[in-house]
Amino acid sequence: MPPSVQVGLYTVIALADGAGPFFSPRSEAFPGATTEQWAAADRLDPGALDAEGRWRLQFRAFAIRGDQGVTLVDAGIGPADSPAASWAPVPGALPASLAAAGIDPSDVDTVVLTHLHTDHVGWAVVGGEQPRPFFPNAAYLLQQAEVEAIERINPQLRSTVIEPLRETDQLRLLDGDTPLRAGERVCATPGHTPGHQSVLVTSGPELVVVTGDLLVHAIQLLHPELAYAHEMNPEQARASREQVLRSRAAGTLHLATPHLTEPFVPRRPTRRGRPRPYARVPSRPSVHHQATPPLWSPRIAAYSSVADGHSPGDRTVEVHDLRRSGSSRCTSQLLRSGRPRCRAARPVRARPGILGCMDRVTPDHGVRERLGRILFSRVAGPNGPENRARIHGTPGPRWFGPDRPVRRVHGDASMFIGGLRALLLQSLHPLAMAAVAGHSGFRGDPWGRLQRTSTFLAVTTFATAEHAQEAVDHVRSVHEGVSGFAPSGEHYHAADPHLLCWVHIAEVDSFLRAHQRYGARPLDGAGCDGYIDDMARVAQALGVPDPPHDRAELAERIAAYRPELRATQEALDAARFILLHPPLPWPARPPYAVLAANAVSALPPWAREPLRLPRAPTIEELCVRPAGKALTRTIRWAMTPPPAPAKS
Repeated sequence: MPPSVQVGLYTVIALADGAGPFFSPRSEAFPGATTEQWAAADRLDPGALDAEGRWRLQFRAFAIRGDQGVTLVDAGIGPADSPAASWAPVPGALPASLAAAGIDPSDVDTVVLTHLHTDHVGWAVVGGEQPRPFFPNAAYLLQQAEVEAIERINPQLRSTVIEPLRETDQLRLLDGDTPLRAGERVCATPGHTPGHQSVLVTSGPELVVVTGDLLVHAIQLLHPELAYAHEMNPEQARASREQVLRSRAAGTLHLATPHLTEPFVPRRPTRRGRPRPYARVPSRPSVHHQATPPLWSPRIAAYSSVADGHSPGDRTVEVHDLRRSGSSRCTSQLLRSGRPRCRAARPVRARPGILGCMDRVTPDHGVRERLGRILFSRVAGPNGPENRARIHGTPGPRWFGPDRPVRRVHGDASMFIGGLRALLLQSLHPLAMAAVAGHSGFRGDPWGRLQRTSTFLAVTTFATAEHAQEAVDHVRSVHEGVSGFAPSGEHYHAADPHLLCWVHIAEVDSFLRAHQRYGARPLDGAGCDGYIDDMARVAQALGVPDPPHDRAELAERIAAYRPELRATQEALDAARFILLHPPLPWPARPPYAVLAANAVSALPPWAREPLRLPRAPTIEELCVRPAGKALTRTIRWAMTPPPAPAKS
């Protein structure tokens, strides 16, 4: 029998699906963690560190079995051809774990998918080219917000998971907290993804929270304020995590976690209602075996390893309802002191937490880390840390060596201004603008477009030659399918070398000019020509037959395009969207306005006039440019890791 927790009439069963190392170093997954914090986390969960110093994850789902049916929370990593196959230790063992628990897939009547990451939906739909739900009689529950964000999370899952479930009419979309049945409830815990959800199981004062990826490592038990690099909204994820971890349940709060070494991490309040800290202690032996070292202290509840010949990993946690019996308190007192100190257990009123109002959230003390994390997540997207590890960590030859100018330019914060300038300048070609307006989705998903562009630049600049060529080949295949007619009736095709050349020279001119004005280390004349020459290699790979190689050729090529440029209504609408209506919360708009004003200031007069962008030379010289330089310095400071403290 797999490990389980009994809560009243419910049995919560941990179902192992696999285990293996994470695809990137844990220091990248938690860039804000200190050496002392890692040491404490390793003491708490030593099993999360393998012999080679890598972060070792468990992959598991949970079954909630009661007299009204069986609920499965998450669907693991899946079979050998699952979406998680590129990084997780597939095939998973969930079918065998279900069988060991006495559960047939047809017995499951509800599947709650906490979120749409591939290691949580692997067994949801199987069959490859003939997809079918693995749990034929179950309703699959997802938050509406999660499905709406699927293009940002993982577009592949629309065809491999969402559509097959819709075809069989098994998909159910929720809007926030939703009761399932007596004692079971879905609770929205957004942040890791927009529609992340957890599941609560309650009986009297006892509470089990099946967390999903609300927390993924023991370091977040000790420091819930630490952000995980794969969180789409780190601030929101932190608030959700603290809401759960700082909840003051009347009885024992059990965290059922998919990735920690131990599946159940229990915690019981003190007499004043405050949670006890987590602590690792040696496990107590049962009659037949020594259990593996757990993540819990023997002081927090009554536990017994069932001595029925199970393997050392099999353990049942018995949780007693304190309203009916005081034996739980008596047993735990006996385990602590060796002598019974029984007295009737008094019911304790639960403080507001995940079951009610949110507990107070403490402020984030790492301003630099927080700002850098927000900026990086905006620019690089939810897969940014994974992409960064692949780009910089994969050995092999690169298109550009470490001393090439393209690396200096593309690695500087001035790219924020250069990118905005490039968008405005590119919009002046009516056919290029028509292609963008008709196919790029820049209005519906502007951040997704930015993230795809920034990833392409990062891969071609810093990654291996093989990965750079793969990125170029992908873009060229996309361009082949983009064609149509502009409002003027002119035909466009994104693979047209003439249009590609305009997009290229507008980018190169914008990135270089922004770097020379706002960059930390502006290039000299030879460096400027070297940057243009570096970018020519990328342009040729994309299909530009004769890109410019130095400043003179670049200026000549831009001048040659000027007769074709004009501001269409689409270009004016795009400029208004970029400059006046960015998809940003109001607190972020003032610094964005500084970036936008400097992008406009960097445009030549002949580009400003058709876009109806005003000129104010004195204000720009005295106010706009100094503010732009100060802001880029701040961005550069935030996105540069602080120096490691000196060892004493």
